[in-house]
Amino acid sequence: MVPSICEVTYTCQQIVRTSDDKQDNGSEYITCADVTFDGTYDSSTDGNSVVTDGKLTFTATSDDYTNDVRPPGTYTVTILGTATESSETQSATFEMTLTDVCNPPTTLTAPGYEDQSYVLTLTGQSYTPTDFVADPAWCPFTTTFEITDLDPNTLPSAVTKGTSLTWDFSYDQDLAPVSPTAQTQTVTVTATAVTAKTDFNAGALNVEKVTSDDFELSFVNPCLSEQYATLTATTQADNTLTDSYSGTSLTFTHTPFTVVPDICPLTITCKSITGPSTDVLLCTDYELDAEGVLNFSFDTAVYNAGELTPGEYTFTYKVSTGSSDAALNQDFSFTLTLVDPCATATVSQPTFTAQEYTITDETKVMTFSSDFTSAFSVDPSFCSTDLTMASEPATIDAKLTFDSDAQTLTVSQFSDSLDLSGATSTDYSLTFTYNVNSPYSDTPV
Repeated sequence: MVPSICEVTYTCQQIVRTSDDKQDNGSEYITCADVTFDGTYDSSTDGNSVVTDGKLTFTATSDDYTNDVRPPGTYTVTILGTATESSETQSATFEMTLTDVCNPPTTLTAPGYEDQSYVLTLTGQSYTPTDFVADPAWCPFTTTFEITDLDPNTLPSAVTKGTSLTWDFSYDQDLAPVSPTAQTQTVTVTATAVTAKTDFNAGALNVEKVTSDDFELSFVNPCLSEQYATLTATTQADNTLTDSYSGTSLTFTHTPFTVVPDICPLTITCKSITGPSTDVLLCTDYELDAEGVLNFSFDTAVYNAGELTPGEYTFTYKVSTGSSDAALNQDFSFTLTLVDPCATATVSQPTFTAQEYTITDETKVMTFSSDFTSAFSVDPSFCSTDLTMASEPATIDAKLTFDSDAQTLTVSQFSDSLDLSGATSTDYSLTFTYNVNSPYSDTPV
């Protein structure tokens, strides 16, 4: 202003966005009413004793940004100067730029996920971490996630996206996540901060800020702890067997125990076999098959070997989930009673009739099976036997030949003496003893 002593006052004339197709009327977003401008140069001060002459003050809040009240961009401010005495005016402009603080935000901080562990089959298991944090906090961001597969990839995922920030864990199909090889699943979450305000600034570039975080989900086998699994024994049907070395196939069928969760595999192993004979029946020879069945037999060869003593034998088996916890290892047993077949054998014997021999007669052979009702016999026939003869008086023995195997009695012809008959005749008593023997007894049974 010339001369310089003339007083001039200044006012905000208008504020318009620069090169913005969203600007309708030139003052839609920021107007002079939104700024504080001290246009009088009178050395006035603010509360901090700072001279405010010519000072223009403008404040934009986070709500102004979020709600598009005062979006980022360049604004042209026009200041009008007026000479007090002549009312002559003249204007000048300057540009005011509101920076998009979310393009990109100062920081985008990951929450710091923690690795998780999940016990298979448990329900209601989840993980809720904190969220990513942008600075400034009002800057928007989006998230995407990836979850690695189990092997094989046909298995369902044990982790799924829940509501909000929660991750849900669930798997009850089998033990594949822990056996035969321990597996893990990794959840990776990627946050991308992208400003939504570039459409207010023609040609502005969208600058992304990307941050990722992840956590690993490992798995716990529920079958290895009584905290998560239960094993309930069941009564074994037909757990008492009896046999007499018949050679007939004996069958024991295990009644399965109940295990929860039912994905736990149970192993059955022979624990011990006890009875009259030790170290004869070995567990390795009497394991149940995959169906829980044991087929076995004992025949006459076993009996006659004399090694497997008749009596009661107890076969004990252990059922286990694979855990060392006592509650997840339980026993069952069945008994086998071996009966000595020869101890209860049935003996058939001939009915003898009185026989007469005249001295000088020809040799006389008497066969039990034909000359009497039958021969001595035993059932079962494999029982060992012995047959003996005793005469009374024994003086006749020299003239008698007894074949115990053929069961024949022979009176040899003689004519050299009448001593055995006396003056007329003499009666002799012949006693036959038929013993049935057992390889497990020192005396006839």
